[in-house]
Amino acid sequence: MPDRPEPTLPTPEVVALHLTGSRRRILEVLRDCGPRTDAEIAECWIDGDGSADRWGGRLPGLVARTTWKLEHLGWIDPVGDRWELTPVGSGALVAKA
Repeated sequence: MPDRPEPTLPTPEVVALHLTGSRRRILEVLRDCGPRTDAEIAECWIDGDGSADRWGGRLPGLVARTTWKLEHLGWIDPVGDRWELTPVGSGALVAKA
């Protein structure tokens, strides 16, 4: 498998294409709560906006299906068993703000 290219700061067009609502929220959680596992991301997400009733237990699955995509974009990196926001991920949040 070829090496993944170094991620670069996203252009506004790239951010608009890839930064969905759930991806944005995961990046915000990692920015605000620090490195987290998938389950901890879901927990911090719910604590932050009180949306537990809305998700009905489905949020951990959504997070798990989304984090690998954010890693592929270079917006988060694995650190042990946790995910950490990268400078490129921070740039995506700022670019879309």
